[in-house]
Amino acid sequence: MTDHFTAKSFRLRDVALALALVALCLISPLADGFSVLDGALLVCAVAAPFTRRRWTWATIGACVAVLAACAFAESLPTGTIGVAMFTAYIVARHLPAPARYLAAAALLAGGIAATAFIAPALRSLPLAERAQYIAWSVTLLTVAFLVGELRRRAEEAAAKEVQIQLARQREEFEREAAEQRAHLAREIHDIVTHSLTVIVAQADGARYGAPPDDALRTISSVGRESLRQMRGVVGLLRGGEQRPVEPLVPSLDIDGLVATSRAGGLDIAYSVDGTPPALDPGTTLTIHRIVQEALTNAMKHGDGTARLAVSWRPDEVAVYLENGFTPGTAHQHGHGLRGMRERASLIDGTLTSSPSDHHTWVTEARLPLQRTDRVEP
Repeated sequence: MTDHFTAKSFRLRDVALALALVALCLISPLADGFSVLDGALLVCAVAAPFTRRRWTWATIGACVAVLAACAFAESLPTGTIGVAMFTAYIVARHLPAPARYLAAAALLAGGIAATAFIAPALRSLPLAERAQYIAWSVTLLTVAFLVGELRRRAEEAAAKEVQIQLARQREEFEREAAEQRAHLAREIHDIVTHSLTVIVAQADGARYGAPPDDALRTISSVGRESLRQMRGVVGLLRGGEQRPVEPLVPSLDIDGLVATSRAGGLDIAYSVDGTPPALDPGTTLTIHRIVQEALTNAMKHGDGTARLAVSWRPDEVAVYLENGFTPGTAHQHGHGLRGMRERASLIDGTLTSSPSDHHTWVTEARLPLQRTDRVEP
């Protein structure tokens, strides 16, 4: 649509230029009669505005040939002024550097030579009077050159600005796409890893003597919840929309995560200080996923024991998880730890996760609270 309007604007501008040049070329024929040179100038006036973009050199050559013929005429047609100025405009507007500078110098030199030494109508005049015509010739050609140069620079600047805007939009799109992929990767990792860890632990427990009904009940519950959350992720993939504002977890349920981890075989001591306020969806999801991943890591890589402490403060929540592990166990910083750090940084929080001097693994997070129950002053 934009290209259509641009092309239409160009056509209207070319028609206006052609009409103006034709009007100037008709002054001499109306006063002194129509000549061959008047006809040639009229053809240039009609054609040049439409051919200058596609056949630039041919248009300039034709106009220069007609102007050269006019220089030897007994009287200079008025159309010479318009065609000469428009030729200078085409040179500055459409020719690339350095060709436009060479052509501009040649055209200017030809105009000076024609008015000073060639045109019969001016050659008989005293030098002082000819100097006025020379000055006018130089001035009009210079003005036409400058108009063409300014027009070309304005369009080049506009094209450059469009390129800059496109580059910015491309960078923004790539950044948003990368953020979206990272978001989906974190969600899939946290959902699948936590649920499968619990399911595998329950299945192993049932094999080695745990009550089968309890194991199956836990597997069913964790599997259903994981399926619900995975449907949300798949819906986001199919929809092609930005990641949802509402979290895939309905509410912050640290007690439920602890209960699920215990059902998975983790002996966890859990303490809470303070009461959680009403939080926005993003903060809710971040806290839930960080606690979930920390508990999952404790079940997968620990010795079966852990201590979780959650401290709710007016403007932040502090999460502390410590779990034992067997000395000599190799520790790798995989997707889960990176995902926790990314989640914390997205809400301007901090998270550290590393082994301590007491053969325990400590995960600490400080996350600012974006509350929805705060009354603005």
